[in-house]
Amino acid sequence: MPAGTEIERTDEVVKQFEEKIIAAPYEKEANTFVSSERGTITISFPPEIEMSYRPYLMKEQLIQLATNFAGINVGIYGFDPQGYHSGFGSGTFYDSRIKFFGYNLKKIKEITSNLEQTLKRNPRIKEVKITSSKYGWWRLDSFEYVLKIDKETLRKY
Repeated sequence: MPAGTEIERTDEVVKQFEEKIIAAPYEKEANTFVSSERGTITISFPPEIEMSYRPYLMKEQLIQLATNFAGINVGIYGFDPQGYHSGFGSGTFYDSRIKFFGYNLKKIKEITSNLEQTLKRNPRIKEVKITSSKYGWWRLDSFEYVLKIDKETLRKY
């Protein structure tokens, strides 16, 4: 929601999504968090529902509902790589990511560079962005610590 939005307005919008979720005639659990400028609903399903078409159908219904709103950010994600996002602001939204972890930053850079070249050969991929941060694509600061051991001095101990 835009800055300065009253919590009551955010709650009104979130309730519309809750009503759509509650109306679905199958078992699910929805947990909602509402603050003045943000509302989040997390939905979970029992295994027999989760492995059916129903979560995908609900996602599509929530996306249809989201298209009725203007001037707010709405994001709907889960159950497949395609997410939905609409709203104000600028920047690129990436609907998928691959994370690499390790202690050897040079080796990780080599691996990700090779993967980038492979991905760029796929005509369905428009952009590949590599970042190095535990915070993901929205924060680009990172650190590399290099420890050089003075073996001659170490032998004295």
